[in-house]
Amino acid sequence: MNFKKLIQNAEWWKCLLLSLSLCFILFLMSTSCNPAILAIDKFKHGITNEVLKQSGPELHPLLGFLVGKFLDNISFSVRTQALMFGLLSSFTFLIIIPVLSSLFFALFTHLILMIGGAAGGWRMTFKSFSLHRIFCDGATLLLLILALNLQDHLTLVQFLLIVFLPLIRFGSLIFLWINLAQTHSLGAMRVIFLGIPHILLVSFFSVIVSELIAFWFGLYIIVGSIH
Repeated sequence: MNFKKLIQNAEWWKCLLLSLSLCFILFLMSTSCNPAILAIDKFKHGITNEVLKQSGPELHPLLGFLVGKFLDNISFSVRTQALMFGLLSSFTFLIIIPVLSSLFFALFTHLILMIGGAAGGWRMTFKSFSLHRIFCDGATLLLLILALNLQDHLTLVQFLLIVFLPLIRFGSLIFLWINLAQTHSLGAMRVIFLGIPHILLVSFFSVIVSELIAFWFGLYIIVGSIH
């Protein structure tokens, strides 16, 4: 079975569940790659090592434990705030905004399409928007995994994140309207007057979100490369 037939035969609710799963995986990945927490941990580790270097070998175990406990007490509130900020930001930009915007535009687009006829029905509209999210978040995950494995090439990583994250979102919107045109048998005029404005509007906000993601993961990779 080729890729096109696989998409055509997939049930709409399975596509929806897969799209939500990818959003959640992306959220978990973002929370685990918190640059502020990594910076705090590296700072604590650096101070502990520096103190141990200045002490005698016989004091290493006890001194290391005491310094570690002291730094843990000092950094606890800062680390907690960094963790909460990462959770809230990731939940907002990787779950709330994508899911709600996709739901809103799926409902709005289908209502507009019904005026001229939507041959595939509402299930096909929701399936198209779910496939759009699968395309977008799946490709984003693959790109982020690649970037995290290229930490020794910071310039290349920054280029990949800054350039390709927006391109993925733009490409997924084009894929969405190609799929909608096929499933609902849309004419060229409806694609032009409905699809192009939607692509341009959503692309504007998607670029902002994608650059925030690029900044978050790029900063994490930069902090991780500091020895």
